[in-house]
Amino acid sequence: MSDSIGMNVPASQQSVDMRRAYRIRKWFAVPDNLGNAGVLVVYLAVVITVMCFHEPWFDEAQSWLMARDCSWHDLLLVRPHYEGHPPLWWLLLAIPARLGVPYEWGIKSIQLVTAVFFVWLLVFRSGLPKVLRIILPFTYFVCYQDGVTSRPYALMHAAMLLAGLSWHERDNHPWRLVGSLVLLSLCSSYGVVLAGGMAMVWVWRVWCKHGIRGVVLESKPRMAGWLVLLAVGLGIAALVWPRPNMYDSGLDMLVDFPLPSAWQMVLRFWFCLPSEMMFTSVFSDAMMSFISAPIWEWVMMAVISSLVWAVFIHLAYRRKELGLLLFPYAMMSVLGARYFAAHHEGIILGFFIMMLCVLCRDRPLSMDDVPAWMRALGARAFAHMSEYDRALVINAGKCVGVLLLSISVYWNVYACVTDVLYPYSQARALSSLIERGNLQNERMMSGWTRLEATKEERQKWEGAYCGGGDKCIDFTTWYPADLIVANPYFSKNLISNSQDGSSYLLWYQPAGQAKKDLETWKNEEEPALYFTLYQPFYFKDLGYNRADYIEVRYVHLVRPWKDQYKASTCSVYMRRDVYRKVFHKEAPKGMVVDIS
Repeated sequence: MSDSIGMNVPASQQSVDMRRAYRIRKWFAVPDNLGNAGVLVVYLAVVITVMCFHEPWFDEAQSWLMARDCSWHDLLLVRPHYEGHPPLWWLLLAIPARLGVPYEWGIKSIQLVTAVFFVWLLVFRSGLPKVLRIILPFTYFVCYQDGVTSRPYALMHAAMLLAGLSWHERDNHPWRLVGSLVLLSLCSSYGVVLAGGMAMVWVWRVWCKHGIRGVVLESKPRMAGWLVLLAVGLGIAALVWPRPNMYDSGLDMLVDFPLPSAWQMVLRFWFCLPSEMMFTSVFSDAMMSFISAPIWEWVMMAVISSLVWAVFIHLAYRRKELGLLLFPYAMMSVLGARYFAAHHEGIILGFFIMMLCVLCRDRPLSMDDVPAWMRALGARAFAHMSEYDRALVINAGKCVGVLLLSISVYWNVYACVTDVLYPYSQARALSSLIERGNLQNERMMSGWTRLEATKEERQKWEGAYCGGGDKCIDFTTWYPADLIVANPYFSKNLISNSQDGSSYLLWYQPAGQAKKDLETWKNEEEPALYFTLYQPFYFKDLGYNRADYIEVRYVHLVRPWKDQYKASTCSVYMRRDVYRKVFHKEAPKGMVVDIS
């Protein structure tokens, strides 16, 4: 039967199929190819498995809701000013979101494609030493933080790696590097700065070698590429430039201690983040300006970061790439002094991976890269050792190196297991609670943010209003994340008190909006569900009767960060008659019930 079928296939097609099969068998016969494919398959299996359990959190829901519900005008021209990022990621999410693909399927499929693309480049194309190509895909930021959770950083890492792969051929094939840097710029504001820094190093080298005439006239394609990069960079900078009424300018009101100066923040970039990206777990997942630590931990991070810099500066100096190492990083440290958060540390790792790719591309690491004085010391020590002892010392050194790299692998295992075992976000639990009681059409309200404010701070905000007197500011459009993380599961916006009916957080408040909102809410009926951390004014200022509600604790969260975790309980104030509707029984006489 099979022979008769084969006779019906044209000979030319049989020949093509045989050649294709031969090439596939030949490719898999190479041990490195087989090993690389194995790494990619294992990475894919780990990420998909953890994704199945991972509940999307606020950042993921916010991006999906903007992609789904924003007008194209706002998505492209308004939201970047308040989110601080170019709209490429939202445009990618808009494909499944506007085609009606279910939330988790849509956002996780886009994330999986970008994460696998980056790891494929890392494993098959980077040219890094084999041990790094095996370990790096399973480190915390590559696998969990920027692989499982859905954000644009995996695509940003891929763009950095593509730029590293194109760097050495930049003058012969300028558009390869230009395209990579444009993609990098479209991924993130940090990408704009890194791409700009790399472009400046490129232009400077041509200037030093050929003068201003060489910059302008030597290569028309290269000059055109630079002009494109300049236009893209300036355009994105104008697009993401923060508006004056953006909430971020009031972040200092969230803490009761002075924030670090700009210089202190820059120093953290240089002497903390290289350590925190792979080797230490001092920072928690918060804005970097909010983080404090004992003095010995600052010293530890500074020592480890200095060692990282010593290695990279030495390698970059030998390969004449010192400017590429230091200048873009310096530019990013200035930008990040205000906005950098701990979950952005993966960008630092991506930058160093890119630099390793540049440094190893045409000249693999070897013993020649070890400083002469270290080789001399090693030779003296080995002169008094037997062959067996030398091999033992060398193998011990390799084991220490692997163990150091494996610290981040341990963080990844810890985070993945924790995410599988415990809820990461309240998204699924809350959406299930709403569906259980068929509450989609009930009035659900989010509490707002009331911050203590001095007279000077109040003067910074046009139309600042405090319903509790004159020593605070009410940000009525800045509400908790609960309903935002549940919104993607429903076609209807659940937040009845959102500004202009938006399903996502706007990050700004029109002048006079707070007073208008509070007056309006006083005249509306008590909501079925009221999401807020309890403070008396949330009920008192609106005339709601606290006794009409029971606090329902519906899920306990455990959110991992490296080898740390943060446990919390999510609750909602549910009207007692609604409790009857949902659970088909009378609410307990107490004020709190735990159904988690």
